[in-house]
Amino acid sequence: MISDQVSHNDLGSELGVKIHVKRQVKLKDINFNVAVCTFDSVTYRVNIYLMEGETNCENILTKPMYISFSKHDIDKPVTLDLSPYSIVVEGDILITLEIYRNLGQGRLLFNTTFFTGVTYHKKTSEGTWTQSPGMIGMYLHGLVIR
Repeated sequence: MISDQVSHNDLGSELGVKIHVKRQVKLKDINFNVAVCTFDSVTYRVNIYLMEGETNCENILTKPMYISFSKHDIDKPVTLDLSPYSIVVEGDILITLEIYRNLGQGRLLFNTTFFTGVTYHKKTSEGTWTQSPGMIGMYLHGLVIR
């Protein structure tokens, strides 16, 4: 299935998925599947939040992380190597993509699995998290350390 990115593409808007990590894991990379991209360049800030409840989130990153891609890069999953950041997570986390640069006119659609899970999104960096049915195609690789 294919889903439009959140219905708004304003700077600071975010979308992502909640993942429950049962043990301490050192993150290796983050990957996401883009179905359609008509932009020459897309740049996102990647955020990782520790979740307490459904809407209380605290960003655990000490340095900002960015990922850029273009319409020519979507024939395979878009990947960001997280190993240089030494990120260790446990519990409920929210991995998000935040629009960092103005996208302008065009289309960006993520592969989405409907009927399994939800996608979290908010309209601005200070906005409230809301949920939409279906989960965007985003996944992590990591190494269990404890």
